[in-house]
Amino acid sequence: MLRLCKTLVLLSAFLAGAFAATAQAGSLRVDTDLGASWRLDSIARLMAGLEPSYPQHARIAATQAWKSHSAAMQSMWKRLRAERAVSMLAWRDKHLPGACPGGRTLLYPFSGPDFFNVYWLCPECENFVLCGLEHIGQVPDLESLSERELAQFG
Repeated sequence: MLRLCKTLVLLSAFLAGAFAATAQAGSLRVDTDLGASWRLDSIARLMAGLEPSYPQHARIAATQAWKSHSAAMQSMWKRLRAERAVSMLAWRDKHLPGACPGGRTLLYPFSGPDFFNVYWLCPECENFVLCGLEHIGQVPDLESLSERELAQFG
């Protein structure tokens, strides 16, 4: 159960960053009481090509490797929205109710890495509980990577 909880926390952090692209990136936070979740959120944002929120990650975002990664991620999302999301949204608007089915939380069992569909089909939901059988692996220690290693990571 603890492994599942860790999986959901990590996935939530990654997805929060990955789908915050429509929100304007704020300035770096300086409070330190948020601990590891703040760092995880920032790592997820970096991996998603979004500006980090953790001050120690500003160095990473300033590298050419990350800037190239960010541009590639933004290009992929733009293409995905144009090619796939348009038809999904039309189908959703015709066949699904407008409100989140479970209040503000949607349980999506056996989803694995399939967040894209549930996010676009249920945009009114604020919380997504996803379950999958995939091993989550380790959170990368981006702070210790050189620019060369960062370029290979993305």
